[in-house]
Amino acid sequence: MDYVKEMENDIMDWKKLINFLKGHKTYLQMHNFPDPDAMASAYGMQQFLKYHVIETTICYEGTIDKLSTKRMITEFNMEVFPYSEVEADMKEADYIVTIDGQKYNSNFTDLPGDEVACIDHHPTYIECEYKYKDVRIT
Repeated sequence: MDYVKEMENDIMDWKKLINFLKGHKTYLQMHNFPDPDAMASAYGMQQFLKYHVIETTICYEGTIDKLSTKRMITEFNMEVFPYSEVEADMKEADYIVTIDGQKYNSNFTDLPGDEVACIDHHPTYIECEYKYKDVRIT
């Protein structure tokens, strides 16, 4: 019974995120050196939001240095952009959802835009106020 109630609460949280992001230019920002779990999480979130008619751009600062991550991008035909390629378009008023990392972490560059949401599985070391936060430590 408690599990069902917990799942219902999670569903409501997702509805809150979807409603909050609608109508806003949104970036899904991964940590500076995206690895396969960051890439898969960002891509999965992008597809989920696309289903709910929210277009997003996946971005990162730094480099993709793992061969497995580069292959994921190719095999799944992902559109993933280094910050240098979206810098001219990114504005302070744009929304950022941090994926597989959190603002103020040492491997997370503070890009222009408003970090309004966080989806992560790492511990929080420096608190940040988000409009929506889903951090489940694994």
